[in-house]
Amino acid sequence: MKNKACGKCFAVIMLVGLILALCIKLESDKVFAGDLYNCQINPCYAHPVTGVIEDSGGAASYNTGQGMVAGTLATKGIFEVADDGNNYLTFRMFLYNYTSNHSFSVQNVGDSGWTPVSHTIVNHNSSQNNGTVDVKLWVPSENCVVRGTMHVDPMHRDVIFYFYPNNFSGETSGNLDIEAAGETGGSMTAAIESKVAEVEAKEEEEKGKKKELKNDITEEASPAVDDATSKKLNSSMGLSLSTAGDKSSDGEKKNTAIKTSFIGAGVLLLVIIVAGGIYYLRRKKLGGR
Repeated sequence: MKNKACGKCFAVIMLVGLILALCIKLESDKVFAGDLYNCQINPCYAHPVTGVIEDSGGAASYNTGQGMVAGTLATKGIFEVADDGNNYLTFRMFLYNYTSNHSFSVQNVGDSGWTPVSHTIVNHNSSQNNGTVDVKLWVPSENCVVRGTMHVDPMHRDVIFYFYPNNFSGETSGNLDIEAAGETGGSMTAAIESKVAEVEAKEEEEKGKKKELKNDITEEASPAVDDATSKKLNSSMGLSLSTAGDKSSDGEKKNTAIKTSFIGAGVLLLVIIVAGGIYYLRRKKLGGR
């Protein structure tokens, strides 16, 4: 009995393991289904068909921008034509740890509008090349352009870039770890550091160009008061707001003092003359006796 029970338990365990293995296989097959192709991924700072640059860096930053985009994307991708007729593109991005808020839109070559699409991270290695991810998204056809936007954290702004697939090959492993082996985002790191230094230098330059603020008033003017107002204020408040009045009063005081001095001196001189005359007459009279 014990042997039969052990045999049943073993059979159940084997069946569960087989079911789990089948589930894992089915889940892995969901990543790619249908016909798979290797393809080349071509990164672009300007739209590859129209030449338009949507990124705020503009044409003046083309060389730096192109270097950054080229360092962000691996040149190998996988193109899938699913059994239901839909097309999917899987591509590899580097330096994912430095970026955020990724979004993508697609269009067929020759179209003017963009179709926003969702994307799926099918592989993520945060320690490789400062964050390596494999991104899968729907595309309208193999003759397409992808528009990407992301926030580059060291630059403190969003960037806009493009890429497109071509050079399709039917022989593929379906694994970007094999197809894109050896590719890194090293040039992107240098480009980011260069761009950050450029932005910081520009900010410092702008600080030095700030307009110097200046007010032309260097001395406050005296209150403007007419004669009538001055007299009214003097009579009502006993105060004089006119400096001319103060000067006139001072002059009158000085003139009065001068006049008083002259009168005093004249009286003194007259007293001396009279006293001298009296003294002279008395001496003469005494001498005549």
